Amino acid sequence: MNIACTIMTTRTVRRAGAVLALALTMALPALQADAHDGPEHEIEELNDRIKKEGESEDLLLQRAIEYNVLQKNAEAAKDLERALRFNPDSAPVQRELARTYFALGKTNDALDTGGRGIKNLPEGADRASLRIVRAEILRERKVHEKALEDTDKAIAEHPGNVEWYLLRTSCTWRPSRRRSAWPVWKRG
Repeated sequence: MNIACTIMTTRTVRRAGAVLALALTMALPALQADAHDGPEHEIEELNDRIKKEGESEDLLLQRAIEYNVLQKNAEAAKDLERALRFNPDSAPVQRELARTYFALGKTNDALDTGGRGIKNLPEGADRASLRIVRAEILRERKVHEKALEDTDKAIAEHPGNVEWYLLRTSCTWRPSRRRSAWPVWKRG
């Protein structure tokens, strides 16, 4: 009796597996049609929209973000510079341009872009986010005191972002302190 149940169960499992495989095979083309093709596809769509509608701040910003995903930072910088012509005080464009310049190794341009945005924007989330970008750049340049100052001001303006507190902590944790604390860790 046990052998019969095992055979019956094995046959049932095999049939169920075959039915599932058939269902997946039939559904796969539909799933592939709905799948996102990636940043390259988005860039093609944005290029088509720009040809039809003309350049705009929003379309250039979207395309620059997709270029950054592909690490085509030079193309992203060109789009962002053109987007600033539409609205020189655009916080999202300035933020992305500062990050793009930083990725290109143009830290002075990145800091200048972030600084202009901070000066021109009213207090709030947009200005605070630019302070955070500047703090990230300053931290990488090992200018920890100024980075800490920017994170403190950003948190004061917009205290709701937990990641900013983590950035602030990383600005207070300097390599020089780690080296001096290492012998204590080693002994302990």
